[in-house]
Amino acid sequence: MIPLIKLKKEVEFNNELRFVMDALKGIAMNRYLSLQKQLTIFERFPELAGELLAGISVNKIDHPFVRSDVKRKAVLMVTTDGGFVGNVNSQVISAGLAAGGPDALLAIIGERGASALSDAKRKFKKFPGIVDKERSQLAALTREYMSQLILEGQAGSFLVVYPKPISMSFQKATVETMLPCNEWLNAANTSIAPEDEILWESDPRDVLSYVATFWVEHRLDEIFSMSRVAELGSRVMNLEGSFQEVVRQGKKIKLVYHRARHEVIDRSMREVFASQLLFARLEEDEALEIKKGK
Repeated sequence: MIPLIKLKKEVEFNNELRFVMDALKGIAMNRYLSLQKQLTIFERFPELAGELLAGISVNKIDHPFVRSDVKRKAVLMVTTDGGFVGNVNSQVISAGLAAGGPDALLAIIGERGASALSDAKRKFKKFPGIVDKERSQLAALTREYMSQLILEGQAGSFLVVYPKPISMSFQKATVETMLPCNEWLNAANTSIAPEDEILWESDPRDVLSYVATFWVEHRLDEIFSMSRVAELGSRVMNLEGSFQEVVRQGKKIKLVYHRARHEVIDRSMREVFASQLLFARLEEDEALEIKKGK
């Protein structure tokens, strides 16, 4: 049987843990709502890129940002270093490894993701975890590294894998192609004038490279922001689950504690009653002995 003093300490610890879990959940919820309001997606980019690249026959341009004969892929996986996020990191890593294939050039954001890849004996480039105030700098750093792999011919495509916040309770590991940027180039390749009637001050390849570079960096910034929202949403849900489990365990511990306490009280009362009966009997026997002695 567990000592009563130990059960009491477990009840007190459970109460304190429940308070902490509830506070952490509230903090994560407030941060989630704040970042969700700040999240903006540049949905008009393909349309604006189409206006900027009007007159360029993109399909005829020989540039690695458009097409490449290299089959090898470069994969950037976005993981989180925060706690209480469930299996979000493992989902991102599994999706990234599957999308990249066995010979992919891997890069990862976050210490925990890097640790998981190290355990899997994979080579990779590590980047620091996402910090809200330094998100743009991280986007520029990762864009430069991954784009260079494409320009040098080490890889033919650049994929990014991240947790997309479908809702607060559901985060989906999503694979998105950054380069070659055919998805938005197809929308952008709508000429407003015949190609031979446009006088380009800059080389169309340079214009295309600039637009693609801007798009990738801006999109990475958006993805990092979405990843933070997904991280906080997952944390809220996992903390809620942990909070409910602590409450459930607390009820069990309190039941065991009160049962043990009542048993101790009952035993004490029985012992007191028995001792009183024994004392009364001894007094009767003593009185009887005195009476016999007379």
